[in-house]
Amino acid sequence: MKELFAVIAAAGFATIPVGLSIGTLGISLLKLGFTFHSRRGVRQLYDACVSNACFHTMLREVGAAQEDRRSNRKSLLYVVATFDHELLPEKIHEWLLRRWNSFNTAFNSALALCISILIVSIRSFYTRSLDPIRSWDHRWYWWLVTNLFLICVFAVTACASWHETMAMIEFQARRKEVYKLKYGKPQERR
Repeated sequence: MKELFAVIAAAGFATIPVGLSIGTLGISLLKLGFTFHSRRGVRQLYDACVSNACFHTMLREVGAAQEDRRSNRKSLLYVVATFDHELLPEKIHEWLLRRWNSFNTAFNSALALCISILIVSIRSFYTRSLDPIRSWDHRWYWWLVTNLFLICVFAVTACASWHETMAMIEFQARRKEVYKLKYGKPQERR
């Protein structure tokens, strides 16, 4: 019983660092991917991907300084975050937060499953017999197919959540006098 408890405790304590490592790797991969995506033209970030028209509307609405308006989207993340957190009504912000959490959860889950497939494949390469008939039994295929299916489900969910989040930000930026939704009359705006 002591040994079982020790194994369970070790697995429990390892969960947090492993989860943080997967999250950090996921953010790094997303940033790297969007760095290459941005080279095709307009600068985009994985957590702030908006059109030029939306960006200029946000600059105006948040009252950005002139140097930010001329900076070729260097302040993109800060403008989008300020627009979301300061100008959008609380219910819209909460909806965006739920969609964003859905994206992060699905993306990191798919990444974790990809890592597990990689680790198990490498480990099994060194521990499996060289006879392919005995080494590739139905359990291995069942596990692999199940995980590949889950990766696809998580990837579709992550893509949908990401697109819905960015589309809602774009939609909110196109609304006339969006700051009135939160503050009421224009003179009450901060």
